[in-house]
Amino acid sequence: SVYFGMLADLEKNLPPCDRFIFNYDVTKPDLSTVGILDAVRRSYHSPNQPNIHLMIQQYGKGKSHFAIAVANFFKKPFHSQEVQGILSQLEKATSAKNQSISEGLKLFKEKQRHQHLVICLSGDQGGDIRKQFLQQLVKNLEEAGIQDSLAQHICSEPLRYLESLNPENRVKAEKYLESIGNPDGDLNSIIRLLRENNSGVISTVKKLAFQITGFTLDFTADINIQAILEDLLKNCCTGDNAHFQGILILFDELNYYLKSWAADDIGAGGTALQNITNICENYKGKIALLSFTQIHPGRALGISANAIPEYQKIATRLAPKDGTTYDNPTSSLELVIENLLLRKNNSSWQTFHSQWHNTLRREAETAFEGRIKIYKNKGWSFQEFYTHLSEGCFPLYPLTAYLLCNLDFTQDRTAIQFIKGYVKNFIATQPVDNAGKLNYIYPIALVDTFIENFSNYSVYNHYKKAVELVAGADNPDELIVIKALFLYEASGENLTKSDREDHQEILVALTGLTKLKLQTALDKLEKERDLIYHRPEIKLYRFWEGINPTGVQEEIEEKIKYQTTSINDVVAYCGQISILKQYPSHDKITATQFVKNNKLVSEDWRFEFKIYSIHEFIRALENNRTLRDTKEKGILAYVLAETQEELQAFRNNISNYLAKSPIKNRIAVAIPIEETGNLARVILKIKVLEETDAADKRLFGTAYKQLLQRWQEEVNTRLKRLLNDCTFHCVGLEKIPSAEQRKAQRVISVLLQDLYPFVPPVDEIDKMRSGHLTGKKIVGWTAKQIFIEDNLSQQTLPDRSYSTVIDQIFVRLWGLFKKTSDKYIIQEPTNEKIRAAWDKISEITDLEGLPQKVIDLEKIWQVLSAPSFGYSEYNFTMLLAGWLAIHRKEVSLRGYIELGSKRLNVTLKTQSLKEWGNTDILQNPNAFVED
Repeated sequence: SVYFGMLADLEKNLPPCDRFIFNYDVTKPDLSTVGILDAVRRSYHSPNQPNIHLMIQQYGKGKSHFAIAVANFFKKPFHSQEVQGILSQLEKATSAKNQSISEGLKLFKEKQRHQHLVICLSGDQGGDIRKQFLQQLVKNLEEAGIQDSLAQHICSEPLRYLESLNPENRVKAEKYLESIGNPDGDLNSIIRLLRENNSGVISTVKKLAFQITGFTLDFTADINIQAILEDLLKNCCTGDNAHFQGILILFDELNYYLKSWAADDIGAGGTALQNITNICENYKGKIALLSFTQIHPGRALGISANAIPEYQKIATRLAPKDGTTYDNPTSSLELVIENLLLRKNNSSWQTFHSQWHNTLRREAETAFEGRIKIYKNKGWSFQEFYTHLSEGCFPLYPLTAYLLCNLDFTQDRTAIQFIKGYVKNFIATQPVDNAGKLNYIYPIALVDTFIENFSNYSVYNHYKKAVELVAGADNPDELIVIKALFLYEASGENLTKSDREDHQEILVALTGLTKLKLQTALDKLEKERDLIYHRPEIKLYRFWEGINPTGVQEEIEEKIKYQTTSINDVVAYCGQISILKQYPSHDKITATQFVKNNKLVSEDWRFEFKIYSIHEFIRALENNRTLRDTKEKGILAYVLAETQEELQAFRNNISNYLAKSPIKNRIAVAIPIEETGNLARVILKIKVLEETDAADKRLFGTAYKQLLQRWQEEVNTRLKRLLNDCTFHCVGLEKIPSAEQRKAQRVISVLLQDLYPFVPPVDEIDKMRSGHLTGKKIVGWTAKQIFIEDNLSQQTLPDRSYSTVIDQIFVRLWGLFKKTSDKYIIQEPTNEKIRAAWDKISEITDLEGLPQKVIDLEKIWQVLSAPSFGYSEYNFTMLLAGWLAIHRKEVSLRGYIELGSKRLNVTLKTQSLKEWGNTDILQNPNAFVED
């Protein structure tokens, strides 16, 4: 345990300085301890530098160690043991990276005329933080020989109390002082000392007051931290007679204090933190604040809702957004671990290196490329990883060194203890190689060493039970494998593998066993001892939880032994569990590229996912009715097969199947990389297990739930993996760059682009989506005004949304209107795509030399709503209204005044556009088109 009280103990204070392991990352200096120390140093470099700093790091990662080192760096002189030890560690951390930063810190200390006044506060001590502040400050001032600061003028309250005592209480006071031997003199002597601002007698005054009143008076309740700090900065940190270079306030356990403050701000010190941050803002270059916490204050964890508004005001002050909030700075243990092992510059090492260099490098490469991602994310090169975690830390296996540095509970000091204890003993007692292989310390060695820490993990009880059952086993590899399985689960995200990788691969790396020995032990534990089970869908071994369900599984398998299954069972099951709504979280896909290129609304341009067997799909391709079952623009068909041979044959023939299909332009195909294999059998087992009667379910107990869950998870995981990894096919696939042919939306986009080359753009405005209520109002109202000649002006628009749609789509994109200073004037569209549809209307309505011609609007709608136009009811209504308006002198409309269900015994009428504009037929564009 490290705490600020160690600063006063020379023996305890020195180790956190000369042994603290600094780290430095040149690409992310602010996430390294060297970078943070330098940032605090720069706080005194210029008034333009930020001076409020916050370090966020979890328990056990060395925050308090670092705080002690920072305090000593600023408080102690350059030649002190503490500062020299810190500078030595800084040089080690920055060597071969950026020595200028360590040289800059060294020069900073070398040129200092005075040391800094360092005030250390701990938020976990409870109570009024102002009292702690004053205690620490007065102590530091006394050590510096300062007697006349405002902080030391805190005697006024106790002085007034003593001077106000009545004769009776003065007698009581004198008797009490005499009873304790008058350590500070009699009552008059104490009064004199208080008048001289001697704060040393306050404790005596408190005891005296308790004897008189029966309770302890709080003379420090109204301490003005802001005034005290301002006094120190002006009188002790400035000018020729300055005692200090500046002031540094270190605040450990900030989160603990903030919770106390949020619960009782007055009891915790009121505006103390605001006072400190105010001074920091007003005196940049002379004072700095560095706080330490486990979680970001802005998250407000554990803060009541009522307190959050005020809490956030102070939290934002303490967690600046100007780059001085250091969230989870990295540990540096990896960079120095080699120094704790054997020195590697002697002849023995050179001999070893020449013999085993290739092995060390190969093992490091396997770990770096396939097992451990964290160091790549940190910007490490492979050579750095090899130097520090393979060659640099032998005999630790690379994974062992990595876990030692990164398991949740390992801290710098516990890791070092492991190396100085277990590892040193291993080096002293074990040969370098064993049976022609390097004799590594494999990761399972961590299990026994840190077993008490591992006992907090949920999987520990299953591990402990397994250990008890294999105790004394003839094959010692069983226990080794159990430890490896436990370590893998307990390590969580620190150890990962892909679902396609065999679990055995990483277990070999954890144990050092050969694959044959490992598999023998796994088979024994799974098939004979029933301690573990294998999840084939993710290729993972796990401990059984609760009652062993092997017997239940055997009973189910016996029941289904003679039952047949097929790929159709898998397809049917997909529908039952709505797998497409689970992955990819919905059952439709948007043609994103098509929508973007044509400025459309995504909801109108989607394909529906469907799942087929090969035979079902081939039949669907031959039937025009297939598309009647979907409301979307087409279907993206996932086609499943039981074997790789079937999948490959179908993949080879899909182009021919599509080429012959009457619906080829609206069908895209997804063919999974993986076959379904025995999924149909697993699904049958689920069905039979679910049909088990209630009595048997009670008999099976938790084994029933575990087995059902396991099989369901197996099926779901494998199905999702199938759907997630497919090759996609469609007519025109060659138009898509090969790098993008595995993107489903690109496949359906190319289909839609071929189908709808004249699709009307709507500038991606959602209001033009089919069925949008606001869009319905805008289109209906606008079309009505077009029918009523010269009745569309900016002044008549109902609200701003109307002008947005009209201006962006029908003026700028379509060119259907010409906009003047106050009016919208209908014109023939200027957009080529819109003009093509316009001309198509003209073509359909061409009189062909006849004096009169009757055209059913349904015919125009059928043409424009289908390929190659793709008009929605809204777009069609606007274009048709515009075309009719341009030709209003040549056309009239015949129809019913009432639409839909309102049409009862109403006769057909032939009227001008203006007359129709004064009816409600355009109020609902959808109804207008349908009728």
